[in-house]
Amino acid sequence: MILFLSDLWPPFPGGAERLAFNLARDLMRRGEDVTALTGYEHPLQLDGPPVIQDLGFEVFDGRDRGGARVAAHLDEIRPDVVVTHALYAHQFERELVASGVPWVQVVLNGQRIPTAHLGVHITRASWPRSSMWRRIVSTTTSRNVGSSILTIELAAFHQAVAGLPSS
Repeated sequence: MILFLSDLWPPFPGGAERLAFNLARDLMRRGEDVTALTGYEHPLQLDGPPVIQDLGFEVFDGRDRGGARVAAHLDEIRPDVVVTHALYAHQFERELVASGVPWVQVVLNGQRIPTAHLGVHITRASWPRSSMWRRIVSTTTSRNVGSSILTIELAAFHQAVAGLPSS
């Protein structure tokens, strides 16, 4: 089971949220068991995975309470892997590490968090130069918005996740 942990989710119009939704939906369409856990107040499932909205926006002032909720969901859901990005990757790094569940950080801008089991860079400027990364990550262009969208080949994704060290 793949859990997407995202601060925002469609219909919020942000690019990172749209990317997470598109990736989750694509994996779901390929037969993967996918769920999204978000803090967005009005998430829509649309044609994507089931969405759990339980975190609220108190991650800043109520970081510990939000962290306890993330930890509880990780214990209850027991995902095989967590995919996260941006704010929640940084806010809940402690809970992700403590869970022992391998986690993937989608790095939109900035740097990879060292404790993430896998970092997927989607901006050309921050891509590692190794051939492994080129096998895992490719970009496609969306005709309707003209922006770069992440595509992870499922076999390479499974290979990368399967090769992660156990915590």
